[in-house]
Amino acid sequence: KASSYGEVVQAALGRTARILSEICIIVNNAGVLVVYLIIIGDVMSGSIRHIGVFDQWLGHGVWDHRKLVILIVLVLFLAPLCTLDKIDSLSMTSAASVALAVVFVIVAFVIAFIKLVQGKIEPPRMSPDFGSKKAIIDLLVVIPIMSNAYVCHFNVQPIYNELEGRTPPKMYRVGRITTVI
Repeated sequence: KASSYGEVVQAALGRTARILSEICIIVNNAGVLVVYLIIIGDVMSGSIRHIGVFDQWLGHGVWDHRKLVILIVLVLFLAPLCTLDKIDSLSMTSAASVALAVVFVIVAFVIAFIKLVQGKIEPPRMSPDFGSKKAIIDLLVVIPIMSNAYVCHFNVQPIYNELEGRTPPKMYRVGRITTVI
């Protein structure tokens, strides 16, 4: 009958473990937010290695300064989402993010396929290259990205609490659907 992940941890391991787990959740969420903001800043305002979307569309100006872009994204988009009371309120933004992810994958696939057919890129490797230290370090960079998918377990309890007529089989169906997505 716990209503949060912290309560589950407290029932199993005590109050100190609950506080520690909640601190870890906050640090994890803050870290993921920082990573997303870095990505948004790189894509929208560019970096040393590539030109940003705003610079391509509007030319160089005030609008493509990285700090300004990140501030606007935080204030106009992320802050309002953080004020919502229920996870259910985010269903439309979740659906939009899944749709955008699918569009991104399709666009990336089409561009890669065209470049591959034109001979401008090499065919992709189907296994990792362990030939150098740099290749092994590049492979290790993938570990935090892949493990990020598995750190979202603390969201299960609030989602379960918001189900109408909640039962473990119904939650299992929700889990299967989100795993497929």
